[in-house]
Amino acid sequence: MVSKPPQVNHGSLAELNMLFDSLVNDEYSAFLRPLDNDLHYLDYASFKTRVPSHLSAETAWIMTRRARQQHSINVFPVFCNDRKQSYSASHIAQSGPSHRMMVTPRIQHCLSNIDRFTSKDAVSLLLMNPALLNADNVRESLLSRWRREAIYSVQLDHADMDCAAVEHFLQTDKEAESDIEHLALQVMNLHEAVWEAKSQPFSVELLCQLATLLSPNADDQETVLRQSGSELVNFEDTTHVHHGAKAGEIEPRISQLAEWINLPHDDIDAGSYLHPLIKSIALHFCIGFIRPLGSKNGCLARALFYWCMYRHGYDAFRYISLSEMLLKNKSQYWRSFISTEDDHLDLTYFAEHQCEILVQAIADFVGFRVELEKFSPLNSELPFDIPKTSQGRSSSDNDNTKAESEVGLDVEVAEQAKETVPADVDLSTLSDQALSVIELAKSREDSDLTAKLVAEQCSVTEAVARAILNELTDKSLFSRERVKRQYVYSLLDN
Repeated sequence: MVSKPPQVNHGSLAELNMLFDSLVNDEYSAFLRPLDNDLHYLDYASFKTRVPSHLSAETAWIMTRRARQQHSINVFPVFCNDRKQSYSASHIAQSGPSHRMMVTPRIQHCLSNIDRFTSKDAVSLLLMNPALLNADNVRESLLSRWRREAIYSVQLDHADMDCAAVEHFLQTDKEAESDIEHLALQVMNLHEAVWEAKSQPFSVELLCQLATLLSPNADDQETVLRQSGSELVNFEDTTHVHHGAKAGEIEPRISQLAEWINLPHDDIDAGSYLHPLIKSIALHFCIGFIRPLGSKNGCLARALFYWCMYRHGYDAFRYISLSEMLLKNKSQYWRSFISTEDDHLDLTYFAEHQCEILVQAIADFVGFRVELEKFSPLNSELPFDIPKTSQGRSSSDNDNTKAESEVGLDVEVAEQAKETVPADVDLSTLSDQALSVIELAKSREDSDLTAKLVAEQCSVTEAVARAILNELTDKSLFSRERVKRQYVYSLLDN
């Protein structure tokens, strides 16, 4: 069982007595720092083993906690039903009281890697390289990486799952037969949905809309959100029992959380700056803490982490699996959650562990990009060093005509497609790829397209095909409808 820290309130008489004791013995001054010698942010169970036996571990802990408060920042607001009715969302989020965390060196290291390797620009350069997209093995590798998060997220809650068998199932068009296949398909659809919803603000309605993908029989908010008393969760390798939020508090808690998530935190001058990763981790934790559903809360919490990262432009997370790395040290995942819960919701424990895992996941993604050197050349402008093919020829040696043919573009076809675009659509906003997709739809009798069909016909990945189709849908050139396990896009008669 994880040892809980002393439940001593800040500024209380008990804390003052402990601080007085620390003044009597100078040895306690060594604990007036937030981190240990190895820069670890220790939880109380680990901390008390470092305190000499002749000193009080509780008094030493109070010293460390005061040092941490001096170095911590505000994150998500403390929940209170009464406060929300009297103040605006901005006032609640910025005036406190708020739960806090410290941005430790390990967290800073992760933030640096996130910004260097997972931005929209970095992944766009990767996906739009013509030679790469023409390689079947590369396309399949990208699709496989996209499926990995859904598969491993399910395995976190079902240790005996056969990942290889489930991945094979997801590659086919077969109907799900086992409960695990049904769940894996639901979670994969959930991850596709959070990508589609990345431009939407967070809300109770969005959460319920996403949750219905995990509960196909639920068709409204009342049947999606948990209605019974607080759910009990026995965490692995501990005797800890977590009580989710009371049923009557779920909706107001999610509403207040949504108001905080939707606030801009990018103004450094206003003193409210928060890196998007910190907000994403906070959302992950809060959904796991509130537990709004009757089951599958972990899958939902991790999916919403991805939604928040996509919302802020970290598109490379389409091909980065957090859950795969969490599986390698599952007990620490649960312990970081418990440590945060037990220490006044100090998010640092959970955030540090998530950041350590993310550094590994990003390294795996970067390694995958390096492996692409075996398949084809990359443009020299890419922010990583893979300049040559196995024949030693750089991508700059290819002429424009060959590059266009490798991504399935045809200048003449694109010019023909322009004639079908409505006059109120700015042609300069449509890429040659988008025009080619329009012409593909016109050449078919039913004009219905799927991402898979466009990928095959235009020699691009399904991710790129889906992005093009969504762009055309946003411009009201196509309609979109979910049919069984995929979206079908239809050219509108303009």
